[in-house]
Amino acid sequence: MTDYVTPQYPAQPQYPGQPSPPKTATGLGKVLTFLGIALTVVCIGLIAVIVVNVAAMPKEITSGAVADESNGFTAEGLKAGRTYVIFPSVMTSTTSTRGNDGSDWSSSSSSSSSIYRISASDIVLEDSAGAVVDLAPTTFESLGTFIEEVLSPVGRFTATSDGPYFVTVASSAQVPTGFELTFVEQGTVDGIAAKARTAFIALIATIVLGFFASVFLIWGIILWAVRASRKRKLAQQAGNWGGPQPPQAGNWGGPQPPQAGNWGAAAPVEPQRPFYSE
Repeated sequence: MTDYVTPQYPAQPQYPGQPSPPKTATGLGKVLTFLGIALTVVCIGLIAVIVVNVAAMPKEITSGAVADESNGFTAEGLKAGRTYVIFPSVMTSTTSTRGNDGSDWSSSSSSSSSIYRISASDIVLEDSAGAVVDLAPTTFESLGTFIEEVLSPVGRFTATSDGPYFVTVASSAQVPTGFELTFVEQGTVDGIAAKARTAFIALIATIVLGFFASVFLIWGIILWAVRASRKRKLAQQAGNWGGPQPPQAGNWGGPQPPQAGNWGAAAPVEPQRPFYSE
């Protein structure tokens, strides 16, 4: 008995030039789009953090005791044992008038404060007893260089007694009109530095995340739109073509099957009765 040998068929030929089917899945585009939207929302939150921290800094700087020309450069309400940092500034007032009648409603005034630089050697600080108080260089827990350059503090000191402190400005300093000195507690200044640090970190994070948010959002929208459009076109083409249809009976493209009574060969002969001779 001969063993059966399984026939070997040739492998399906490969066509390197055959194009792959077009990609129509929109999942990746949706993921990138929603990821870009999420990062955009995070950037908006970081911008809010920056605005809140930056807006709070001027309020905290001006929250201390102010010594200016109107009060004889006297800082009221200082407490013994607390360290104060002195910030110089110039207060400018602007009055605008509407009309010429001089009434109150026709004029308005506004004021703004700007940083002014002055050296510690140009002022003399005295306590309520008349003793001269020496000013030490300013130190901050963080962002010391930033505060030094932007806010230009004169110096710091620790109050030895409660009560007012008096400032004498040297005539050689030639300070402008509206010059004032603000005495801010060291803890408040450290809080300002912390807010500045937070705003700076939030700014860097906003720039980095904003870049990725824009890339993901644009890439995702384009990918989503292109593949969705391609998918609609393929579906429309499939609907118009409908794919290969089965042939209808009697409408074959090849040879037709023989019909009854229409054979191509000779028709069958009926049998004849045998002839007998008597």
